[in-house]
Parts: sequence; structure tokens; C-alpha cells
Amino acid sequence: MAKVTINKQVVKLIKPTCWMNRSGDAISGILQTMNEDFLIIVDDINLPLGKIRLRGKGSYGGHLGLRSIINSLGYSHFPRLRIGISSPGGDDITLYVLDAFNRREKKILISVIKEGVKGIRILITNGFQSAQNFINSLNLLD
Repeated sequence: MAKVTINKQVVKLIKPTCWMNRSGDAISGILQTMNEDFLIIVDDINLPLGKIRLRGKGSYGGHLGLRSIINSLGYSHFPRLRIGISSPGGDDITLYVLDAFNRREKKILISVIKEGVKGIRILITNGFQSAQNFINSLNLLD
């Protein structure tokens, strides 16, 4: 866990160290001790690399981490930032999502992270709708 301050507001950054399909256990445990707003950030093979999407609710869309969180919390109306990593096109996505990014992909991801951080700052300072408008309009492909 790390703490950062954005516009005089302390924001806690928490990265669970469990397996993705057990994320719900970690998130529900954290939320029991901290009754605060939260944002889930996940990779998403259903979005192309260079796309990011902010949503206020939704299904798990095949993402095992989101499924675990929804199952543990008992609801799906929480904000999530989905970061596109593209799809390998095959059946075994596990190796794909665990593999290292190549030079071109890293360059795109650096832009995604920078713009995603801007979007999160907007979320904290100006609210969800402003952040969603900013983030969902981005296309950071080469």
C-alpha cells in the first residue's frame, strides 16, 4: 500500500498480492477495514492495447479478477478502470497476460499510464462524469 496526496486529498493505492481470481477476498477484506470510495484497475484483453475505459458498474466481462470481486462484494456497481492489452486470439490467455510487453507495447503503455493518472486526478478533483469523458475519449495507439 502507498499513500499519495491529490489536491489535498489522501489517496491509498493498494495492490493485492494474491492470484487474480482471488482478488475479491483481498478487496472485501480491505473494504471491511476502510469504509471509503474505491476504484478497481484491471487489464482487459477485450480492449485493444492503447484503449482505457472508465465505467461505474458492469458485469465481469470474462475477467476472473472482476468476477471474484463481484462475487465477494455481492454487487457489481463499483467503478473500474479497464486498461486494454489486446487479445492473443487463442485459447490460452494465461501465458499471454503473464508475458512481458515488447518495446512497442511498452511505449504505448507508458502513454496509457500517464493519461490514466490524469484521468484519476480528474476523478478525484472533478468527479466521475468528467473523468469518464476524459478517459473514454482517449486512443493512445501509435
